[in-house]
Amino acid sequence: MEGRTVDTIINLLKDKNYHLQKFHQMNETELMNFSEGNFDGLEVFYQSRETILDLVRCIDRLIEAASVAIRLHFGN
Repeated sequence: MEGRTVDTIINLLKDKNYHLQKFHQMNETELMNFSEGNFDGLEVFYQSRETILDLVRCIDRLIEAASVAIRLHFGN
């Protein structure tokens, strides 16, 4: 159990990093647009940001659940 759970946590952390990188890139792109006075994509930007943040929160909950499973397995 421990090995599979640790592998799951590692994969979840990789997924979280991927989404955080997308979040960062999207913010950088939109900041450049905003600095040029281009606000055409503002609504899509906010919706996309919220979607990514929701995914990250979900991944965090899955990581926490897997961590609890490890702690319960080892009685800590």
